[in-house]
Amino acid sequence: MATAAEISRLRRMIDEPGTDTYSDSDLSAFIDISDNIELAASDLWMEKAASLARLVNVSESGSSRSLSDLHKNALLMSSNFSAAGQTEAAAEEAPTSRTRINSIVRS
Repeated sequence: MATAAEISRLRRMIDEPGTDTYSDSDLSAFIDISDNIELAASDLWMEKAASLARLVNVSESGSSRSLSDLHKNALLMSSNFSAAGQTEAAAEEAPTSRTRINSIVRS
């Protein structure tokens, strides 16, 4: 079960300050099924990218909006958090023993 601090941190990572889109229990479930909070954020950004994929660029009356950039940016955020999460997971699995160096003695 995720703590309130973890849920709050995840909310900041995915830019969802309110509970309109994701409830605390939803975010807690994402944290619980992921290896770490960064991978949970990556999964949530991928969900956001999926919902933004249908947006198109609009040009009208001398004004233009590049709404497809929202999709690209959500994918970039997912990729960044995925890389950070994999780095953290690899660091947790790294051996904690020290390397020993000895002199070679020839007889």
